[in-house]
Amino acid sequence: MENSKPKAAEIVVLDRTERIAELKRMVDSIRDELAAESMEGENDPILEPWFQPRAVAYEIKRRQTIIQRNKFTWLFEEDGCWKCERRDRPHYAKSMCQRCHNRLKERLKAVVRKHTPALEDATQPSFSDTLRLAREALAPSIPALASHGRRGKTKS
Repeated sequence: MENSKPKAAEIVVLDRTERIAELKRMVDSIRDELAAESMEGENDPILEPWFQPRAVAYEIKRRQTIIQRNKFTWLFEEDGCWKCERRDRPHYAKSMCQRCHNRLKERLKAVVRKHTPALEDATQPSFSDTLRLAREALAPSIPALASHGRRGKTKS
């Protein structure tokens, strides 16, 4: 039978600079994993980073090659606006002129609003709901607590 003495644990205290560096390494590692996950899949990310959250879009752009980053600009130069096909307007983004890009963005916002539950339909209770529930739960106890409080007081 082997020696079953427990091994002593060593506590290493990191100074502030080391802790910050360790946290940055952890965040970078998580970011890299999330970026890799977002780029995986059967579909080629040819349309990335269209309308992604800013942090996700930045990370995707950071990992793209020069060719991938310039594909929409080149497409606009060759074919004009992807939506209206006009060539007399400057390229704004995603192979579209500013007018078409803004129109698409507004349509996307509208469809997201349409399919997002209204605030009053939300399943999570609001502060006022929680306050009402607390008052209802305590209502039977309030008279008993009030009378108990009066008995303990003495007149001066």
